[in-house]
Amino acid sequence: MYNVSEKHIMALTTVKRIALVAASALLVACQGQAPATAVPTAQPAAAAGDPAAQGAPPQGGFGQGRGQGQGGGQGQGGGPGGPRGPISGTVPFSGTAPFSGTRPISGTVPFTGGRPISGTVPFSGTRVFTGTGAAAGAVVGGVVTRTETAATVAGTGVLALRTPQVLAQFETSGQISKVNVVAGQTVKKGDVLAELDLSDLNEVLRKAKESLALKETEIATALEPASQSDIDNAAAQLGSAYASYTQLLQGADKYALESALRSWNQARNSLYSSQLNRDQACGLVPGIPGSNEASCKSAQLSVQQAEMREATAHQSYLDAQKPASNDQLVKSWSAVASAQNNLANLKNGVSAEKRHVYELQLKQLQVAVDRATRNLARAKLLSPCDCVVQAVTLTAGSTSEGNVTLLDTARLIFRATNITERDVIAIKPGQSATLRLKAFNDLFTGKVAAVLPASSGMQSSTALFTVLIDLDPSTANLLPGMTGSVDITIR
Repeated sequence: MYNVSEKHIMALTTVKRIALVAASALLVACQGQAPATAVPTAQPAAAAGDPAAQGAPPQGGFGQGRGQGQGGGQGQGGGPGGPRGPISGTVPFSGTAPFSGTRPISGTVPFTGGRPISGTVPFSGTRVFTGTGAAAGAVVGGVVTRTETAATVAGTGVLALRTPQVLAQFETSGQISKVNVVAGQTVKKGDVLAELDLSDLNEVLRKAKESLALKETEIATALEPASQSDIDNAAAQLGSAYASYTQLLQGADKYALESALRSWNQARNSLYSSQLNRDQACGLVPGIPGSNEASCKSAQLSVQQAEMREATAHQSYLDAQKPASNDQLVKSWSAVASAQNNLANLKNGVSAEKRHVYELQLKQLQVAVDRATRNLARAKLLSPCDCVVQAVTLTAGSTSEGNVTLLDTARLIFRATNITERDVIAIKPGQSATLRLKAFNDLFTGKVAAVLPASSGMQSSTALFTVLIDLDPSTANLLPGMTGSVDITIR
């Protein structure tokens, strides 16, 4: 069953009848007789049994015949109809009829008669008709032809970037020494957009390399076998450290106490002598005139120094009488343990654990050198694409914060965002499209790149969808944001 309304069938039948009557008129004209009927205007379809629908012959034409409709059929006639001769000419006809739904068409319309007249109108396939279709054609040499208008879907939209904008910025900190681009400038991939001051970066790299070289030398020395002299010196250091610890543990001996007391007494005597000299220089002794002011001040300074020495000697004497504190014992024993480890390393060589520590130290310093090298290489900000500079927020003399905004305007796409849900189901990637941009008088062509699955909005309870159109190459100065309309050919 065909999905065609009665109204559409009537219109299609009318167009067919126009073609048949026009063919009859041509045949009569070629016989030198006036046609019995003029080309009719659109009329309702003939009912069953109507002679027009049954293939009634035109005047002066053929004998009895019959035919059948639905886009094809056949008819035949017989009987003489006057002198024979060639027939040619065209009778144009046209009309419009609304179509909707799906209509399969097949069959042929042959013509034969007493004179050599023949022709066919072949139909085949299934077509989808929407809206009002225009039918036009002509009878040419006995052949009826017909043309049809291509179906399209219209929409509006805007030119957009196919790839997102790029924010080019420095990957290391520093002071900007130069900015080489301005907004609106065209750049190529690899062009230097801006540069950092290299002095600080070079200094960081130099120090990192020096630290690495120093550690390498230190480790190389530690890994060398120890000489006998080094082993003897380490043993002597261990003995001295252990003796100091033992003395602290046992406390001061008699000789140490006597030495501390002797030092204190000497400091007191020196203090008394300094005080006497000060009194004489400053005129503090009765009957002895004082010296000048400078001598008095010098004598007073000597007294102050003597007082400090006496206090220090007295405290040393008191400390010599006290037992060693826990902190003193711990510190002294740490010196002993360090001396023991040093002697063992010299005798046995560097342990596997120590070698592992050396390796980690070298790796850490090498990482610092690599980082400084990368930062120096990143001192030049390079363009990642063939683009146009949209904006620049970098300033010479300031820090490396900021960026350069780049747009790839060579790859634009048209975004039609108002395609209705009824139309979008007929749109497929690869279909041809014609674009009209408001900024240009010329038309642009392209193809459907994709239909985005998510709805872009609603309009009067109808869902809208977005269709992406790839533009064919053009020399026009196309810019993102330009608006226009598009017609997409769906068949």
